[in-house]
Amino acid sequence: MFIIFNKNNLSFAFFSDDWAEVVEIPARDSSYTIPNLTEGEEVSFRVRAINEVGPSEPSRPTDVITIQDQPEKPSFLDLTGIKDITVKEGKDFEVHIPYKAIPKPQASWFISDKDFVTDDHVTTKTLDNVVTLINCHARRGDTGIYKLVLRNSEGSGQIQFRVNVLAPPTKPEGPLEALNVTPEGCTLHWKPSKDDGGSDIKSYLVEKCEVGTDKWTKVGPSVLNPTCDVKGLEEGKNYEFRVSAENENGFSEPLIIDAPVKAKWPFKPPDAPGTPECIGHTSDSITLQWTRPQNDGGNPVKGFIVEKKEKGTDRWIPVNRDPIAGVEYTVPSLANGKEYEFRVAAVNKAGPGEYAKTDGPIQARPPDVVPHAIGFNAFSPKEIIVRAGEDLRIPVPFVGSPIPQVNFAKGSDDIKPDENTQITVKDGIAELFIPKVTGADSGNYACTLKNQLGQDTVQMRVIVVDKPDTPEGPIAISDIKPDSCVLTWKPPKNDGGSPISNYIIEKLDPKKGEWQKVSSYCRVPFYEVTGLTEGSEYKFRVSAENVYGQSHPLESEKPIIAKNPF
Repeated sequence: MFIIFNKNNLSFAFFSDDWAEVVEIPARDSSYTIPNLTEGEEVSFRVRAINEVGPSEPSRPTDVITIQDQPEKPSFLDLTGIKDITVKEGKDFEVHIPYKAIPKPQASWFISDKDFVTDDHVTTKTLDNVVTLINCHARRGDTGIYKLVLRNSEGSGQIQFRVNVLAPPTKPEGPLEALNVTPEGCTLHWKPSKDDGGSDIKSYLVEKCEVGTDKWTKVGPSVLNPTCDVKGLEEGKNYEFRVSAENENGFSEPLIIDAPVKAKWPFKPPDAPGTPECIGHTSDSITLQWTRPQNDGGNPVKGFIVEKKEKGTDRWIPVNRDPIAGVEYTVPSLANGKEYEFRVAAVNKAGPGEYAKTDGPIQARPPDVVPHAIGFNAFSPKEIIVRAGEDLRIPVPFVGSPIPQVNFAKGSDDIKPDENTQITVKDGIAELFIPKVTGADSGNYACTLKNQLGQDTVQMRVIVVDKPDTPEGPIAISDIKPDSCVLTWKPPKNDGGSPISNYIIEKLDPKKGEWQKVSSYCRVPFYEVTGLTEGSEYKFRVSAENVYGQSHPLESEKPIIAKNPF
């Protein structure tokens, strides 16, 4: 065999026993590995240089060489296929690592610097020129840095690569804590998963479940950090919570809270406020005042609720939509004269506390006012004129609250209502009613209005007017002549409340039996009657007249005869 190579127009050749040509190589090379020899064969080699003229004399041959493997420490061959491996959990993967070593090495596997233990899902094989790792149904625990060490009598060699088995994260680390619990919500805290499953955790799914149901619902959008504000709880209900971590490979098992959480405030409602009292009222409103509770329950009082109910009913009605900030409130839209009860409760975030009630019903009525009669002069009595036989009404308009007690008196005697005489109080007017008055009802009257704040008394003078009484007699007849006489009498004792305007004089002719008017224009109790007929007999009568009418007549006692007195 021979080898030809070329350098500076020279060539070299290697020869076997038969000096058969083996190969030509370029002159620039000075070594060559001869392949395809047969193990156990004995050979020797020589080299010729060749140029354009021809080959040189051969070199001195090598000693006889027996073809056999030479001891060699392990080394790895083509490793281009060996790289970090990423595989999803449950999938299979294999790793084939070519090597050379004489003698055949012993293989040792390590994962993350720990001895590698094979089992029914991971096996290894060491062949003459390749080491194989086979993983069936990869597990997340198979993730790590894999190291292969090959050892023989000549030494050792090693190689390592990373295997990443992708899986959902492990469940978040506990405990799952619920903080700042209120009826409005709470804040949940937990720790991230110890193992992210080989890819970043992109969010956490937070769910709630009302105790007694199996319905888990999301509390809102997924969160990025291991904390979550939960809203929309219902006061007094118990809830469980759970959190699952999510990566691109799915959701972890959930972390469940150790014990249910009750949606309630961490404090109590306030105590009852002080007893509400009425500090003012009108015909359609009542103003209440109370004191703040001694104990706010652990949370500041944010206001008060006021409720009302009519006396005799059981239905409490709220009177304010939003809590009242202060300790005073005017309740509007009440009915004048009706009585109401009220109650007040303080409110904090835990809700309303116990109610404090008014001591009793309170009446909606005009503001407290000392009674005062309207339209009367305090220095002179009011004069009231009424005609006899008509009804007497003495109205006394007044202001006063509470509505005052009313008393009418005549002189020093109180007037007691009976079947005829009436005293009424209505719509701010006190009235005395006496039907069909007579002159006896004339006199000085008083009306007294009285409540707990004070009183007022007004005076009235009642004058019952009528036609006059009969003039006072007897009628004196004097200076009798054949054609005249003089009449004299006295005025009536009672002029009927109006001055006598005139007297009416009449004469009676006994023969005719008729009364004839003599005069209607007599202004004084004296009159000379003329136009008599001598020898005739006459009687006379006199009536007094005022603006209200004519009195009954006063008649002369005996008739006279018109004649000379001698």
